[in-house]
Amino acid sequence: MSVLGPEGQVMGNKLHGSIMPLFCLPQGSSPEAATVSECGGMNVFFFLEKEDGSKELVTPPLDGTILPGVNRASVIELCRNWGEFGVSERQITIGELTSIADGGRLLEVFGVGTAVMIMPVVAIKRQRGKLLKCKRDCFKEMEVTSRIRRALLDIQFGKVDHEWSVKI
Repeated sequence: MSVLGPEGQVMGNKLHGSIMPLFCLPQGSSPEAATVSECGGMNVFFFLEKEDGSKELVTPPLDGTILPGVNRASVIELCRNWGEFGVSERQITIGELTSIADGGRLLEVFGVGTAVMIMPVVAIKRQRGKLLKCKRDCFKEMEVTSRIRRALLDIQFGKVDHEWSVKI
């Protein structure tokens, strides 16, 4: 699987026409059972709508194959403190992700890493070309992704008082 960036933008190695791979861990012989790991050199987050209509932010757990990071931990803590939607560190399979996307419930996807802080994702491309598209346009209406980025930058630049920063 691979991650697609903005249309027309050439970045990275263009694996399957995308900007970076989405690493998955096999769980038996079915590709649908594979679990999502990381997005290139970044942690990956999925903002989705569950079948009952509630919202959940999902990221794979730190299982020894995923690098922990300050930005990953910050996103998880920040969103949990908001208390507006569930935040889960859990396995998500390719089958579950495909079903969610096919049902129009894959709202937003983003990568989190040191170099990019937050990188919105347009779609995820399966090996045979099927696109798992986000419901929201990552350059116009990614409400949660944009809000997280703004909140982190406000803390980083001292625009808000926060326990993570000290003005000097």
